Amino acid sequence: MDTYDTIARYKTAVGIYYHHFVLSLYYLNMATPSNISLSKDALLPMGTLYQIQNDYLDIFGHAEKKGKESTDIKENKCSWVIIQALNMCNEEERVYLREYYGKDDEETVRNIQKIFNSLSLTSAYEMEEDKRVQELRGMIAEVDDAEGLRKRVFDVFLDSLYRKHRS
Repeated sequence: MDTYDTIARYKTAVGIYYHHFVLSLYYLNMATPSNISLSKDALLPMGTLYQIQNDYLDIFGHAEKKGKESTDIKENKCSWVIIQALNMCNEEERVYLREYYGKDDEETVRNIQKIFNSLSLTSAYEMEEDKRVQELRGMIAEVDDAEGLRKRVFDVFLDSLYRKHRS
């Protein structure tokens, strides 16, 4: 999970969320040390949440909604789903997942998806998402907007994430 957190933090949270947002702060002449720090504290966990959602939807989302075929299993991605599955499965399933996860064979992918479907991954995902959203809401509530950076900006980001897969 530590490796996953590092990947999510630097691939998604920093690369997609944080850098773009901070550049906007500079453009708007609002890039104070406090605003940059607040942005980092809020946006890095949001970026990680986004990556967890992306991983979950790759396996459990509807192809027509996401607009692409599921590839995480075939590509041996270090995803939130496989980490949780390895923690939840029995020994026989663990052996199978370790041996065949990452194989580009349709039957193998279907078998792995069957294992994923047999586990309580959806419940685990919803609990994880809810926990992270509540933590972020608490953090946002504490934002001091004295230097012009408004809480509402973070609320909008978080609301768009939280509704992502539920609509």
